Amino acid sequence: EGERAGVRRFLVIGGRDETQSRLRALAEGQPIDLRLIGDDEDLNTGRMTSRIEGCDCLVLWNPAISKQGVNDAYEKIALDHSRLVVHVLGDEGSVVGFCRAASYRIARTHLFQST
Repeated sequence: EGERAGVRRFLVIGGRDETQSRLRALAEGQPIDLRLIGDDEDLNTGRMTSRIEGCDCLVLWNPAISKQGVNDAYEKIALDHSRLVVHVLGDEGSVVGFCRAASYRIARTHLFQST
């Protein structure tokens, strides 16, 4: 879906360590750029803005998995910069949930922009 919609650079905030490791492994050698950022960093607006400017899509985990305040700060900047924002629902934090949420959101956005 990302390739079809021109979405190649993903910024993922937070998530479980095992999920991040699995995502890194799956993305290796693929035509996507997956940047995984921990949710324990300082909320430096300049750094966050730079990260958002360098992505096509921001992916945020459920607040049960990733810190709500960090998610909110990144989402505000992403919306201000007209970036696609994906919310991964549920508290599993699985790769399947990540892929499903991202592909559905990208496909829906691409469909509505194409019509």
